[in-house]
Amino acid sequence: MGKTYEEVKVGAITFANAAKALGVIGEAGLVQLKEESAYKLLAQTMIPAITLKAFSIELALKALVVKNGKNYGSLHELNKLYVEISEDDKGKIKRNVVSQMKISDANYNDIKFQEDLDAISRTFIDWRYFYEDTRTVNSLFLNALFDYMIGFL
Repeated sequence: MGKTYEEVKVGAITFANAAKALGVIGEAGLVQLKEESAYKLLAQTMIPAITLKAFSIELALKALVVKNGKNYGSLHELNKLYVEISEDDKGKIKRNVVSQMKISDANYNDIKFQEDLDAISRTFIDWRYFYEDTRTVNSLFLNALFDYMIGFL
């Protein structure tokens, strides 16, 4: 994968499609939670889906950094990449995600957006090693950001 906007965008979309496919399988597993094999299915699909969603968001942000003529260097944390994109792109992302999050939390605001972005910033880095420690993620925020970022590209 190169470092042009289009090349990084293709990477983001490629991993996003894989995350979506795994998510569908995982959601099907949620329906069958009474079966022991469903837990195995969830672990084998939802954990990689979360990881790939976070990676897709990372690549989408990197594409926006490149689009604006900047270099993302060795940045991987979502909050640090977000700082590097244009003010216009930041505003669009924040407005959309805050609007989406208000569906489940009427008091959701820009401050909570930044807190949630900070909280999930290392999701790709950390969830690759899910077996080393207990992991949690705000899936509502991750999904809202993922859905918008992939559609935004």
